[in-house]
Amino acid sequence: MSPQQLISRIYNKRINILILTSIILLYFFSFFQRIAVPGTIFNELQTDFAVSAAVVTSLGAIYLYMYAGTQVFTGILADRFGSARVLIIGGVLMAIGSICFPLCTSLTPLYLSRAVIGLGASLMFITMVKEISLLFSSRNFTLIMGIALFLGYSGGLVGTLPLERAVVAFGWRKSLFVIGLLCSLTLICTFIFLVKTKRTHDKGALSATAIKDVICNKAALPTLICASINFAIYFLLQASIGKKLLQDCCQFTSQSAAGFTFIMMLVIMISAFIFGFSSRLLGGNHRLIISISAGIMLFATVLMIISLTLHLANKWILLCYILFGCAAGTSPIYCASMRDLNPPESFGTSLGVLNGASYFAIAILSTFAGFILDMFDSQIAHASGITVYPIQAYVSILILCLILAIIAFYLSFFVAQSPSPVQDLTVLDETEMYCSKWNCRQRYNK
Repeated sequence: MSPQQLISRIYNKRINILILTSIILLYFFSFFQRIAVPGTIFNELQTDFAVSAAVVTSLGAIYLYMYAGTQVFTGILADRFGSARVLIIGGVLMAIGSICFPLCTSLTPLYLSRAVIGLGASLMFITMVKEISLLFSSRNFTLIMGIALFLGYSGGLVGTLPLERAVVAFGWRKSLFVIGLLCSLTLICTFIFLVKTKRTHDKGALSATAIKDVICNKAALPTLICASINFAIYFLLQASIGKKLLQDCCQFTSQSAAGFTFIMMLVIMISAFIFGFSSRLLGGNHRLIISISAGIMLFATVLMIISLTLHLANKWILLCYILFGCAAGTSPIYCASMRDLNPPESFGTSLGVLNGASYFAIAILSTFAGFILDMFDSQIAHASGITVYPIQAYVSILILCLILAIIAFYLSFFVAQSPSPVQDLTVLDETEMYCSKWNCRQRYNK
């Protein structure tokens, strides 16, 4: 390799890292919005607007429904118009919604601004993953994904204890308004950088059958269901009722409860990196890692029910939160699995289906959780103007989660394993050959 080629290669790698960093920064703010509202400020919202639990949880649900409903279309847009263009549009919407949300004084504009945030944030994840797929080799995909998610999830980390401390000091409106301003500043910087590197000029081909190919790929169904259930259970506790549960059932202070969700967010960041790295060590054995993850989620749910029912020490609750975070850190594996089971040119679309299914599950579960809490309204208590729900209400929600976790654990053993590049087609069983037909066609027709 000549010195000129070496310099060019180093320069290109630096450019790739800068592009990825700018995208991760916006993903940081999108994940902050998912975790912070309503989870960290549940009581503040319920008190300020004098509404029921279902109304508060619906603020999270409307974000999730908007997010989930646009994922397939986001993937198609990313495949057709390029990730950078879609990213900028999403960033503009997210910044506008983030600034407007803390300024709202009634429910209608509050819901509208939350929907705008969800719409903008829905464009962040797929564009980030698609850029990773384009900029880095297949061998390094899960590792880079793990690193990107570790950094992006730190937005959720800021949305727990740091936000709770800021809310205590300055109020939830001022705190979220500053976040909106920082998001806007990040968007401006990212836009300037992407335009200068001409990433906004990139376009791709659009296949009319892309959605059909992904949706009709029955072999990817176990991956979709496992991902949806695992992430829904985790997200319910992280961003919806987790902090409220600790305050109502364990008499935690707001700071202590936020500390637990902070730890859970930190664990998912670390586990996303570890799972991404371990997949590479295991030769891309997605089925094994997904089964382990589903097993941890099932065990954590059972332990959580036992801990609340028997009033066990808080250390057992903390262990449950750690296990929930650990089990949910498999996003790089699910993304890699969908990449291997679908046509390369439809990667954005396949990721949209995966992400959409996951967030629909989150939204539905969060909505049911709010309804279940309100079913126990005859047993609620009030302390310092705050509504306190009984332990039985939260146990009922966790029993629903337990049923879903059992389904996910069972289906995890049917997750299709993609063949390695050196694996011969003749040794594949019928399921694996079907599920990896697109991957095999690309690899062996060359």
